[in-house]
Amino acid sequence: MSKNRNEKENTDNLPIRSVWIGDIGDDDWLFGIIQEIITLDLEDNSKPIYLFINSNGGRTESMAKIRNLLLENISSPIITVGIINVKSAACSIFACGHTRVVLEGTKFLFHHSKVQFYSDSSWEFTMDDLEHRLSELKKHNKFNLKRCLTMRLEHSNPCKISPQQLNNLIETGENKELIINAQKAKKLGLVDVVIKKISSLHEVEKKLMNKFKNKKNNK
Repeated sequence: MSKNRNEKENTDNLPIRSVWIGDIGDDDWLFGIIQEIITLDLEDNSKPIYLFINSNGGRTESMAKIRNLLLENISSPIITVGIINVKSAACSIFACGHTRVVLEGTKFLFHHSKVQFYSDSSWEFTMDDLEHRLSELKKHNKFNLKRCLTMRLEHSNPCKISPQQLNNLIETGENKELIINAQKAKKLGLVDVVIKKISSLHEVEKKLMNKFKNKKNNK
């Protein structure tokens, strides 16, 4: 969960308009994150919102709701910043930034969608049930991989791989997972900027805001 407003104001090296995303949780967690993003957007949509992400992933349902909010309902420029871990469902949120930034040393993890069953009673499946579930899971997996490759016009380093190519890399990885570092992510077009220090974000923000200013002037 993000820091409260007073803590943000007393932090010298971090932007005030920031939301912190850890492991992606349940509806209560989701409500808090959405509330913070909307509040910042309504306060002043001419300034960027930073999403600092250090996450092992989590619930895909919550991830999808945050993505939809960022892509369809938020007017503020979005700067996503990956710190240490950007894994699983968090990769899809990271991709929503108008500028995607990672701190050097950050790791990304991509894998196929997983289904977990929780029940006190036994489950019974027919072969048709299993084949149908497998088909649905493959569709869900393809859709989730596509989410990780969101393209915004402001991206200075557009994606250089397709969902199928990303899937192939996962398939050949150990335990069918793809783990890559910040530089490899940039090479694949999943990242716009790799920084060594958080203070470099001020320069990143300046470049992004110039793009938005030019876009407004050209309308």
